[in-house]
Amino acid sequence: MIGVAPNGTITYVSEAYPGNTSDKAITSSCGVLDVFNPGDLILADKGFTIHDIIPQGIHLNLPPFLSGKRKMQFSKEESIYTRNIARARIHVERANQRFKTFRILDSFPAHYRPLATKIVRVACCLVNLQSPLIANVIPDF
Repeated sequence: MIGVAPNGTITYVSEAYPGNTSDKAITSSCGVLDVFNPGDLILADKGFTIHDIIPQGIHLNLPPFLSGKRKMQFSKEESIYTRNIARARIHVERANQRFKTFRILDSFPAHYRPLATKIVRVACCLVNLQSPLIANVIPDF
């Protein structure tokens, strides 16, 4: 599990887990929930169903779903809400894409598996050392 701040900085990297481990199982066992404080917000994808394991006071923000045969489009409020989430998520997605460009992550040979966590963490550090995803804004005085 990799945590990314809204500005695109990777802020958390868990131990590596086997590919068949669910998001919920990883979230509950990796310790990421211990770093949040009451009032913090978790921005996640639609399928990230962890409502029942997040600590009290931590908010989970998921994009709305278009589900059911009767619901063919979002309401105006849902559309605005989705757009606002997308504005923050774009930087998270860019950080994820930078991470995925490291070829060593495409497949781990069996003899690299004991080093998987370290390799992923180094790749995340290298992502954070790249040019910022969001340009610093310097106010005019």
